[in-house]
Amino acid sequence: MEEYYARKEAFLQALRECEIYRDYQQKKEALDRDPEKKRLVNDLRKRNFQFRNSQYTANYNEVLEQMAADMEEMREDKVIDDFLAAELALCQLVQELLDGIMGSVDMDMDFL
Repeated sequence: MEEYYARKEAFLQALRECEIYRDYQQKKEALDRDPEKKRLVNDLRKRNFQFRNSQYTANYNEVLEQMAADMEEMREDKVIDDFLAAELALCQLVQELLDGIMGSVDMDMDFL
């Protein structure tokens, strides 16, 4: 088990040192330097999260269109656009890693 923990820590260190994560950290720091932009981005991220995790929204299309319009307008700002692009790249990397983990272990998921 000790070897597992050593390899896990080495993997996590490699993840923290990879270009995608370093780029995300740089873009996050740039966004952090402007509290108003950070507030706008976090508000949109929060609304998106809540929307995607709600059971039902009566005005689904309206909410989706408004968020898309807000996103388009916000992405005209280079700092915001760079951050959101870096965040997406990091999310895709994490998803790829999770897919790899799930594909490499035999878990009984037939009930789904």
